[in-house]
Amino acid sequence: YNFANKGWGEWNHDTAAVAAAGELKVGDVVSMSGHVWVVLGVCDDGSVVFMHSTPSDSRTGQPGGGIQIASLNPAGQDDTNCEAYKLADHYMSKYYPQWYERYAISQKSYVSYLGTSSNSNAGVFSWDLSGNALLTDPDGYADMTPTEILGDLFNDDFVPEKAEPDQPDQPDQPEEP
Repeated sequence: YNFANKGWGEWNHDTAAVAAAGELKVGDVVSMSGHVWVVLGVCDDGSVVFMHSTPSDSRTGQPGGGIQIASLNPAGQDDTNCEAYKLADHYMSKYYPQWYERYAISQKSYVSYLGTSSNSNAGVFSWDLSGNALLTDPDGYADMTPTEILGDLFNDDFVPEKAEPDQPDQPDQPEEP
């Protein structure tokens, strides 16, 4: 909120409206009750790659947490068939294997992380990258996909397979005579 007051970008208290309008951008700082996270990008399927530090469920019975690449899926927290989850899974398993062995990828739902909040400090801050404020975008990340951004940051050429949409079961068709 104070960054917007300094003229460094725009603040929007209505996180749900920002998400619904497809206006989340790389570098956005999102705050919610007791938590802050940074958007790494919005994938073609609408899922969001982000980074945050949070307590995580342990695969090895050792609780804890820390900074991690994570995902938001508009289809829900339990649906890992999204581009953001695949990106987070690849980068955390390849570059942070000890973390990955201990903690699963943090996948959150839109509702839990972008739902309307009564907290007056919750919202989305978007940086002004026009060159008239504090930051610019010399690497062009504002025009890149999350796959391109992570590839550049890690010097990695991983491209996740596109998620296959769920197909409803089709009744058996009678054979033609």
